[in-house]
Amino acid sequence: MADRLTSARAVVHHEPEVVGVSGVARDGADDVQEPGGELGVLEVRQAGDVRLGHDEHVEGRAREDVVDREHVVIVEDDLRGDLAIDDPAEEAVPHRAENTGVVVVLVLASYLFSSISFPWLIARLYGVDLGAVGSHKLGGSNLVKSVGVVPGVVGGVLDGAKGFVAYLAAGALGQAIEVQMLCGVAAVVGQMWPLFHRFDGGRANATGWGFAIAADPIAAFIMSIPIFAALVMKRIAPSTRLVPLASILSFAVFPAVIWEQVGTTPTVMAGLTVLGLVLARRVSAGLRADLATGAPFSRVIANRVLYDRSELQQRGLVAI
Repeated sequence: MADRLTSARAVVHHEPEVVGVSGVARDGADDVQEPGGELGVLEVRQAGDVRLGHDEHVEGRAREDVVDREHVVIVEDDLRGDLAIDDPAEEAVPHRAENTGVVVVLVLASYLFSSISFPWLIARLYGVDLGAVGSHKLGGSNLVKSVGVVPGVVGGVLDGAKGFVAYLAAGALGQAIEVQMLCGVAAVVGQMWPLFHRFDGGRANATGWGFAIAADPIAAFIMSIPIFAALVMKRIAPSTRLVPLASILSFAVFPAVIWEQVGTTPTVMAGLTVLGLVLARRVSAGLRADLATGAPFSRVIANRVLYDRSELQQRGLVAI
């Protein structure tokens, strides 16, 4: 297919987010360029329509060489009328009918799937009610402390798979990048406020990380650096509280890294949304009980935001 694409023309529109596509030099006069010999970019319309699996249709090069995949889309219809009949561009990207009903079903399915608490189910196998022991959180960390390391790791990985699967499943069904992002965010919401657990779930750290890995593996790797650094510091000084701080920092790093490279994209917006949800969950979970202690409001909020620690945990009334 790449051989048949080499003679196609490319268009770079004026929007900043689509200027500077890999292998296409902007022509200030008429915005029309001839791609290099081996390139297969046909037309740039808007960001975010070419998924990882379609990189081979964007450029006739190895997949890892395509750096700006979020900023390239192969024309779905011959809008200019200058493409050959049966041109491979017509088949390069699946035609996606705008079906609001399908989008709603996928987002709802992502939320419901994520509302299943795997750590809670694993704890029940051991005769433990995870919501009634330890920190009372339905997450892998509480499962580690209440049941054991191996069950906790398994539960954490399964929680991470929620965000990962929700994003990739939407893509596999031919949905646009924006829909994939919505499904990933819905998975995070389901982990935090699960329908099957009276809307009182975990903090969704693992689910958010899983979503980030699926959406942008490189940015996800960079966002993990603060977490690994905090874990090392915890081995040196076990009493340190850097891990919760590094966790929230990681969710800020993810969209920042992408924005610095390519500007505002659907992935950046989804990353900021997840960051906001993580903060909202930290602040709101069990807040009423904390305020009932009479503790200063500023201290309660600061401990929750920075260290994911409630006033009851601070006072030793609930396990950390």
